[in-house]
Amino acid sequence: MFVILKDLDDDVAYKVFALVHIPLYFIVIFILVQADTSSVILLKYVINIFLIGHASIHYFFRRNPNNRFISLFSNAIIYSLAVLAAVHIALMGFS
Repeated sequence: MFVILKDLDDDVAYKVFALVHIPLYFIVIFILVQADTSSVILLKYVINIFLIGHASIHYFFRRNPNNRFISLFSNAIIYSLAVLAAVHIALMGFS
């Protein structure tokens, strides 16, 4: 389903996909430890909205024959993070 990864061997594509996430985690952690409160709050909203959108995309493409993220393990991670993100947004709105 990913244009860049679709022609790669599954093992190589998995490794590339996983490695791309490492810099993203460092960026998120770097911003979260900064003292500027407004950027941290904005980042929390961005991450939460991304997780909900990410789960939505997986839901809409769940029947696509190229979708290989169909295991219980993958779905548990994807959808539980979306639920937690929705709860987090709701709780952030009350504080």
